[in-house]
Amino acid sequence: MTTIQKQIRDWAAARLLTTTGLTVHRAPRADIPVESLPAICMFSHGDKPANAGADSSRTHERIYTLAVDHTVKGRQEEDATDDLAVKVRHALLVGPDQLSALLPPHTSYITWAGQEWAGKEGEDPLSGCVQLIDFHYLWRPEW
Repeated sequence: MTTIQKQIRDWAAARLLTTTGLTVHRAPRADIPVESLPAICMFSHGDKPANAGADSSRTHERIYTLAVDHTVKGRQEEDATDDLAVKVRHALLVGPDQLSALLPPHTSYITWAGQEWAGKEGEDPLSGCVQLIDFHYLWRPEW
C-alpha cells in the first residue's frame, strides 16, 4: 500500500508528462545538463492539517504541498518560464467544473499556493520557476 502523498505524486507526474511532454525528475536537486533543458523537477514541500487544531489521530483534512520546479534556457525569469508555468498549472489545477474522477485519490480539490522565480547568468543563462501546488485531501487512520 502506498501513501496518499505517493499517489498524488504519481498522478501529478503522469499529468505533467502528458501535458508538457517533458520527463519529470522526482528530486529537488536533480543534476540536469543544460542540453537537456527545459526540465521539470517535482518534490514534496510539506504536509499539514488544514485546521491547525485538528486531532491528527482521527479522520481530518490535510494539505499536501507539491513543488514543481522548472528550468529553461534564457533570461528574464518571469518571461522565459511563462509558457512552461502555464502548462504546469493546466496539468495540475483540475477545476471543480471537471469530473472528480480526474482528481488524485482522496483529494477534494487543488489550489495554486505560490510561485517564485530565480535565474543564473553565465555562458548559458538559465531561468527557473517553482510553483507550489496544494492538494487538499482527507486522511483516515486506517489508510
